[in-house]
Amino acid sequence: MLPRDFLKIGRLVLNKGQWQGRQLIDPFWISASMTPKFDTGVRNFRYAFQWWAGEVNWQGRKLVWHAGFGNGGQRLYVVPELNLAIVTTAGAYDELPSAIRVNHLVQEIIDCVDR
Repeated sequence: MLPRDFLKIGRLVLNKGQWQGRQLIDPFWISASMTPKFDTGVRNFRYAFQWWAGEVNWQGRKLVWHAGFGNGGQRLYVVPELNLAIVTTAGAYDELPSAIRVNHLVQEIIDCVDR
């Protein structure tokens, strides 16, 4: 998949399953899959149905993100409250420091968002 394909999935999720005016995925499923089922015990990460959830700081507030993580920094983040999708492709496989850097990059992107 190309990064723009990941972004299409992000837009689909942010639009509650709608794509170009058509309902492709039941909005209930989108909501259910984004509702964390358990705390991972790692940082503030929670998990459900292949989606991770965490938080970023934005203008003094905590916002929830949801993300699909691939090995090597391939990730799709959605931040519903900002109507924002972010895709990263890093290629550093099985390297925890790289994964942590990707999370910091996402926070830096969020820091640039002005509404």
